[in-house]
Amino acid sequence: AEKGRLTIRWYTKPGQITLEIHEIDEILAEENSVRIILKSGRIIRLPTGMLEFDEKRAVRKFLKETTGF
Repeated sequence: AEKGRLTIRWYTKPGQITLEIHEIDEILAEENSVRIILKSGRIIRLPTGMLEFDEKRAVRKFLKETTGF
C-alpha cells in the first residue's frame, strides 16, 4: 500500500489488482476468505483458507491499518 493505492498480488496466479483505498466501502473477514467490497459494488475475494491462523490475523490487521476499516 502506497500513495492511497492498495496493490494485491497472488503468488499462485500471474497478475495483480490495484485499488484506490478511498474506493473501498467495506472489508469483511470470513473463515476462508477476506472480501473487499468497493463503492461501485464490485467484490474482490482474497482466499485465505491455506494460511495458518497467525497469517490470517496478519492479513486482517494489515488491511485494517492500511484502509482504516
